[in-house]
Amino acid sequence: MIVPDWNLGRWRNEPGVAIPFLPGGGHGRWYRLREEAERALAEGDLAHALEIANEMGAIDGGSGADTFEIRAQVALAQNRPADARRELEKSRDALVGLPIPTGPRCPASLQDALERAATASGMRVFDQRERFAVDGRERYFMDYCHLSREGLLDSVQEIFSHLQSAFDLPAATPESPPSEFPPEDEALAHLLAAVHNAHHGQSDAEIGFHVRKAVEIFPQIRDDIHSLLDVVNRRAPRWMCESFERLAKKAVVNRYLHPRNPTEWDKFEETPLNRALSSVLEEAEAAALSELMLAEHFTPSKGVDLLDYQYRARTFRSRFGHGLGLPVGFFRSCEPVSRFRLIAPQSARVTLKITYRLAFDPTPGCGPEVRVNGRAIAALAPARSWVSFVIDVPEEALVGAGQEVTIHWPEQDFDWSAHRREIEYCVNSGGFADALPIFGEVFRFRATFSTP
Repeated sequence: MIVPDWNLGRWRNEPGVAIPFLPGGGHGRWYRLREEAERALAEGDLAHALEIANEMGAIDGGSGADTFEIRAQVALAQNRPADARRELEKSRDALVGLPIPTGPRCPASLQDALERAATASGMRVFDQRERFAVDGRERYFMDYCHLSREGLLDSVQEIFSHLQSAFDLPAATPESPPSEFPPEDEALAHLLAAVHNAHHGQSDAEIGFHVRKAVEIFPQIRDDIHSLLDVVNRRAPRWMCESFERLAKKAVVNRYLHPRNPTEWDKFEETPLNRALSSVLEEAEAAALSELMLAEHFTPSKGVDLLDYQYRARTFRSRFGHGLGLPVGFFRSCEPVSRFRLIAPQSARVTLKITYRLAFDPTPGCGPEVRVNGRAIAALAPARSWVSFVIDVPEEALVGAGQEVTIHWPEQDFDWSAHRREIEYCVNSGGFADALPIFGEVFRFRATFSTP
C-alpha cells in the first residue's frame, strides 16, 4: 500500500480561497489580521505573527487555510519542521468539505485510514509522508502531487525494496541504474510544470524554478519557449497558431495543451508565466514579446473587454469561479483586489467604462477604488445595485506597454442571515450556494483608446 504525500513544502492554495462565509461577522477583521501577520513575518517578528494567527483562528474556526500557513512559516523560521508539517497539513485540509472546486489532494484523514487498513490486513506500507519528510528534500514534486524525476526514482526504489524483502529476491545489480530520462523529455516536463503551476496561481519563484530547470537540463528547449510565448500571447485560439503546431508535434505537449483538453479551452492572463519564460531569454528576445503583445492586444478602433479570460483570469478557478452552481453572466470577485491586464502604450489615451455592484453593505462612505499600476485614479460609489462609471486614465499612470488595472473592493459586512436564506433556497431547489464571500461583481469593464 502506497500512502501518497502532497507537496506541503511548496504548494499553496489558489488565490481567492481565504475563508468561507462565517456566522457572526469578523470577515473584515480577519483580512486585516492576515495583512498584519504577513507584515510581521516579513519583518521577522515571529512572536507577533503567531499571536495574530491565533486571533485569525479564533475567527475562522479552523476553516482558514492561511491561518495554518502563517503558523507553519513561524515554525519553519524557528526550526520546528515537525510542527510546520502539521500546520501545513491542516492548511491543505482546511478546504476539504467546502462546496468549492479544489485541486486534487489526499487529506490526512484518508492518509491515516489507508495506513491503518493496510497494516490491519497485513499489507506492507510505503508511507511517502515518512520518506519525503525524513529525507528533507523539497523537489520530490512537480506540482501538488505529481512526482518529479527524483520523486519517481526514490519511490520505485522503495517499492522494489519491499518486493525484494517480501519475495526474498536477489539484489538487482544492473550494469547501469535506470535513473536517466531523455533530457528533452525531462526538460519538457518541467516546462509544462511551469505552465501548470502558473495556471494554479503558484508563486513566481515556483514557476521560474521549473523554467530554469528545463533550460539547465536541455538548453535547446529555448526554441520551445519561444513557441510557447508566441502561442499563449496571441488572441487566436491554439489551433489557429503555427507556433502551437510546432509544439504539438511533441506527444507530451500535445497531450497536455491539446485544444480538446477541456481545462485548456480558453487562454489565460499570462503575466506570471511571461515573466518566468522571458527571464531565460536574451534582452532583445524579451523586447520582441512587448511588440507581439501590442500587435495582438492593442486595438484602438475596437477597444478591449477586460472581462475576457486573457485579461483577468490567471488560474483555472478565476476563469470559472469558486462555486459549484450554474455560472452567472458577470464577473464575481472572491478577493479584496481584482486584477486585470491592459496592453496599451504610454502614448495612448485610455478610457475605462465599468458597470459594477457590491454584494453586501460596505463600511459607510467606502466604495471601490480603481488603480492603474498602483496609482489611484478613481474612487467609485459604494453601490449595492448596478451602477456605471466612465474613467479617464491620466497619462502619467501608464508605464511601458503592459498596464495592471486593479479594483480594490471596500471592507463589507457580509450578511450571514441573508446567506443562510440563500443556502436554504439552493438546498430546496437542488442547487449550490456560494461558499465564499463575494466582494464585488462586474458586468462590464471595457477600455477604449484614442491617440494624441
